[in-house]
Amino acid sequence: MTTRKTILFGFLFIVGLACNTAYKAEENTQAKERVTLNIIAFDDKDHVVGDLTSKDFQVMDEGKPQPVAFFRHDEHQAPVVILFDLLNESLGAQGYSTDQIIRALERAESSDSIYFYLLTKEGNVRALRALPKRKDQVDESSGAWTAQIRPLLEAAMNSVLAGRQHYINPIPTTNRVIAALGEGMAAIPDRKYILWVSHGIEQVYRDNGQLRVDYSPKVTQYARNLENEGITLNSVDLGNSFSVTSTFEEYANVTGGKVYSKDFEKALSQTIAASHSRYIIQYDAPRSDGKLHKIRVTSTRKGVHLQVKQAYVANP
Repeated sequence: MTTRKTILFGFLFIVGLACNTAYKAEENTQAKERVTLNIIAFDDKDHVVGDLTSKDFQVMDEGKPQPVAFFRHDEHQAPVVILFDLLNESLGAQGYSTDQIIRALERAESSDSIYFYLLTKEGNVRALRALPKRKDQVDESSGAWTAQIRPLLEAAMNSVLAGRQHYINPIPTTNRVIAALGEGMAAIPDRKYILWVSHGIEQVYRDNGQLRVDYSPKVTQYARNLENEGITLNSVDLGNSFSVTSTFEEYANVTGGKVYSKDFEKALSQTIAASHSRYIIQYDAPRSDGKLHKIRVTSTRKGVHLQVKQAYVANP
């Protein structure tokens, strides 16, 4: 009898140990963070490449190679929101920028999923073509509305420039407008794109040469919020100031975007092309430590370069 009890207890102990081990293994698996990368591939002529496979990508997290857990080539048409930033642009440069935007949009082959907003000198937002009210779908019924972009934009510019102007701090205002656009796009499924056309904003606000407020942590947080909402922010840098370029680059690095120097037409064509041909790769983060992890993604195919976010914060 004693021997039989001993065998039974031993059996139950082994079963319990096995169940506990399985539970811990499942717990560890669930604790791993799945990192999602949205990738755009370009060839040497800056044309989008749409025939890559998972074997054409190499993913490095903090310098260590990561196996791909999920791969998909997504060709679903994504919305592109243009934000023409008048708040941070000089009056003398507005004519050139406006004409460049008009010419590029008039030549756009497809405009169904393009939306357009102005950020005014008053810090307000005016829509030339607003996102659909139903956030779960993209409006594709308006046809080539960009054929009328010249009278639309010129009328809007005349209207907003005629208004009373007073000084506002452009740094928090611009960031909040970008954040609000992101919130308005968040419920639209799949990837979305913002194309910010601007002379840019500094990350540090100075008054009469005195250091006042460092907004760089806020810029990083706004950028992370966009990435979490599935939004890539590309930008057209209309100026040449290093201090504002760092703001453009922070948004680009965190969201997987790109900074274009004074070339709206190229930025628009590549953003539209990317909006219906992108790769989604997922892998398990090596550590969920609450720290910033640097990412490097390359293609094994010769002549292919990638647009993808450069880092993420691993949730603890």
